[in-house]
Amino acid sequence: DAGGLDIKFHACPLKDAWMAAGFAPEKIAALCRIAGVVDDGTFAAAGFSFGAETWRPGEEGCCFLHIRPGAAGPRDPQLRP
Repeated sequence: DAGGLDIKFHACPLKDAWMAAGFAPEKIAALCRIAGVVDDGTFAAAGFSFGAETWRPGEEGCCFLHIRPGAAGPRDPQLRP
């Protein structure tokens, strides 16, 4: 709605490829955080406020994105880094 958009991904081709390559879950989590930086810049450049909860070992699915209208600013403190 006009207040924002929340998207929970249940699969990710990057995460799947890193898992298939045999990377340790902790390394995959770090790579997910790094890949998420691209989203930060993309949404900020489009004029949105953005936060992401990236995948962590033991969790189902993948990233949970939070997109809000307005100028980009510091990450929402309610979201995990």
